[in-house]
Amino acid sequence: MSYLCLAVSPSGAVSGVEVAAANSCTSAEYIAVMAQGYTDAPTLTDLFAIPIADDLQQAFMIGFALPVICYLTAWAYQSVIGWFEKKQGE
Repeated sequence: MSYLCLAVSPSGAVSGVEVAAANSCTSAEYIAVMAQGYTDAPTLTDLFAIPIADDLQQAFMIGFALPVICYLTAWAYQSVIGWFEKKQGE
């Protein structure tokens, strides 16, 4: 995506305009978004839209199943370690 780099003089006049990438503008310049940047930006409707079923399924798997699997794995390790400690005490 291209941006406009606007160099502004101390009197407030725009002294130079160049089309470049955002990281090529110097600290003394302002970055302005071109018209294509506004059309590519997500709107509030896009941000609050109902997600598709695949996204909901993936979020559920990450939010619910992953912690349950981690808990059960830790419980299994703890049981095995406890069994070995009990064997050493006998």
